[in-house]
Amino acid sequence: MEMMERLLDDLRYAARTLRKSPGFTAVAVLTLALGIGANTAIWSLVHAVLLTPLPIAGPDQVVKLAATVRRDGLELRSVSYPDFADWRQAARSFSDMAAWSNTSFTLTGGAEPERVEGELVSASYFPLLRTRAALGRTFRPEEDATPGTHPVAVIGHDFWQRRFAGSPAAVGSHLTLNGHDFTVVGVLHAGFRGLDDDTDVFIPMMMSATVQTAYLEGRGSRWHDVIARLAPGVTPARAQAEMDALTARLARQYPDSDRDYG
Repeated sequence: MEMMERLLDDLRYAARTLRKSPGFTAVAVLTLALGIGANTAIWSLVHAVLLTPLPIAGPDQVVKLAATVRRDGLELRSVSYPDFADWRQAARSFSDMAAWSNTSFTLTGGAEPERVEGELVSASYFPLLRTRAALGRTFRPEEDATPGTHPVAVIGHDFWQRRFAGSPAAVGSHLTLNGHDFTVVGVLHAGFRGLDDDTDVFIPMMMSATVQTAYLEGRGSRWHDVIARLAPGVTPARAQAEMDALTARLARQYPDSDRDYG
């Protein structure tokens, strides 16, 4: 009975988490919750309700990967960058994997400063979601390889209409976000507003001012989420089994990975 009550509590928590991100709930039909630290034996499949799908190809193959830790109960947690890098390199059940984190920016350069919603994304984000730019392009791999080296941005369709009146000249123009200049390299098609469903501006993850050595190297610094696309012919159960083994290996290799940094 106690185990069933814990399971119900875990599912309720997962449902609340998914409701906070309606855009992602519409994309993901399941979550792979991956155990970390001493709790590699604890994970679950969480089925989301498919509402209005986002305009991406094959949304039923897109999954969210989350870390878990057992304390008073099962906690779903964000992912550290080293774990993401290891998962992406080692896992064979996925055709690709991407990291993202929601944020907000202060946009200046107009009559008044404006708060805009944003996402920090790895270069694999748009290809994984099979979302292409309607104008210009999305990010290149090298633009998310080294911190602080490529100040480029991709903007949403609604933001393009609001800020640039739908002008093609938006590509190549500049945005000042949090006091830093970014060059707009692409405009997304109408309807795609990111996994948080309200995103105006996307920048490479490595261009975040908060991405420092501790955040890139500390396994206890969990600050972003991870999505993946199942490889052709791979079932969720097979992917889960591979990730079980992979996270157990990482837990043995890094026994202090549950420690918090920063």
